[in-house]
Amino acid sequence: MNPLLYVIFPEAPSFAQRMEDQVTSVGSTTLLQCMTSGSPQPKLTWLKDGVVLVPTLRHFFTANDQLLIIVQTAVTDTGNYTCVMTNVLGSDRQVKHSSQVCFIYWSKAKRWTPKQFVALDGLHKT
Repeated sequence: MNPLLYVIFPEAPSFAQRMEDQVTSVGSTTLLQCMTSGSPQPKLTWLKDGVVLVPTLRHFFTANDQLLIIVQTAVTDTGNYTCVMTNVLGSDRQVKHSSQVCFIYWSKAKRWTPKQFVALDGLHKT
């Protein structure tokens, strides 16, 4: 039997996929993704409007913090979500492409009507 040697090359953190803007409805579950790569595996920190986001009963992280799940999405969840990743070789953050949660309310007429949008990358406040 021949022994195997695996060599792991250090790699600075980088985004494997850009974060995308989200449009969601009040009361639904919202999923924000921050897909990263790096070696050693980067530590991820989520920010909402520049403030560190801590887990709550409605906000939690899965898949090594690469997924942020917001249950029972509320108007107060509207904002810029930033993913910051760090390992021993450096850090990177995705601010320009952070996710903006906008809301569409269900009207009494049973159709989707925009009530509140926040401007970001082509979205305009109405």
